[in-house]
Amino acid sequence: MLILDSNLWIHALTVGGGYPDECIERFRNERELSAVSAYIFSEVAQNIDSDTTIESETRDDAIQRFSALLYNCRAIRSCPQAEIRDMDLEAERAESYNKAIGDLAKIQPKDVPIFTLAYQTKDQQPTVCTDDESFAEFSPSEYGLDEISIEHVSVSWDRVEQPAE
Repeated sequence: MLILDSNLWIHALTVGGGYPDECIERFRNERELSAVSAYIFSEVAQNIDSDTTIESETRDDAIQRFSALLYNCRAIRSCPQAEIRDMDLEAERAESYNKAIGDLAKIQPKDVPIFTLAYQTKDQQPTVCTDDESFAEFSPSEYGLDEISIEHVSVSWDRVEQPAE
């Protein structure tokens, strides 16, 4: 199972090209499983929606394509709409348990919900893929979580013609 962090989803939806697009193709062809939580969905949608370097119509289209992918692709385990509707990113990041885990693991509280999703799917030996170098330095095996791995994925933020759908 591959769990893409928010930036890799954003890259695939707004920039295109590279590893994130390859992952999405594997999900579509059901060669790889993934999971997206309400936290990840909300973070992706909020960041795309607030990116004023992209036209409003293009942003709306990217968010719509993301929603369609999550709900039409059987290889991606998604969350109920109610969880997305109720998600408050700032409140989630401010939760004491996210801060505590962040302090213990030496990762940012904003990354804890992504790690938590990996923990919830640990029976499927998930790999969290992230372009965040500091998050990628975290080693779950140091905490006895050998089933979870984190991989740094370097991406270029130069836009290409066809973003992933």
